[in-house]
Amino acid sequence: MHPTNSGTSSEIEHSQAGGSSKSTVMDSKQIDYQSLNYLSAVDHNLCCPICRSPLVDPVYTTCLHTFCSTCINKALERSQTCPVDRTSLQAEDVSPAPIMIANLVNELAVLCPNSELGCSFTCARYLVEAHLSHDCEFVYVKCRECSDKVLRRDAGRECLHQLEECTHCFQQIKKIDMEVCY
Repeated sequence: MHPTNSGTSSEIEHSQAGGSSKSTVMDSKQIDYQSLNYLSAVDHNLCCPICRSPLVDPVYTTCLHTFCSTCINKALERSQTCPVDRTSLQAEDVSPAPIMIANLVNELAVLCPNSELGCSFTCARYLVEAHLSHDCEFVYVKCRECSDKVLRRDAGRECLHQLEECTHCFQQIKKIDMEVCY
C-alpha cells in the first residue's frame, strides 16, 4: 500500500464572543503523510533528503538517492540535477524504490492525525487511512437526522443541529454550538 499526500484538511470554525477558533479535522481523503507524528525517532535513511520527513511514495534515482516522489518531481521542475549530489538528472532517471523501502516506512507507528482533537489511536502508517475512514471518532460524518456534518462520536446521538434556547444568552442556537456560547 502506498499512501498519497494530498496536503489538505477541513477547517470548522465556531464563533465565540472573543473571536473565532478553528479545529482542523483530518479525514481519510486528506491525509498529509509528511505531517504525521511518529511514535519514535525515524531512521534518517527512511527520510527524504528534500522534505526531511519519512518517505511517501518512495522513488530512487540512477545516482542511487531515495526521495518522496512528489518532492523529487517538484525539484526536477526547478533544476535537472539531483538535490543531493547535483549530478544531471531527468524524470526518466527516477524509478519506484524497492517495495522493501515502502514497507519499512509504511510500518512506522504514528499517532492519528486527529490526536490534537482527542483521538488516542496509534497504528502503522499504512493503517491511518482505514482508521480515519471507519473508526476515528474525530472525523466529520453526515448527521443521521439532518445530513449536516457532525463528529462521528456524536453521530449516534440526537441531532445536534436543532435550535435550542441558550440558558446564558437566551438566544436560539444550534445544540452543537451550545458549549461555544458559554
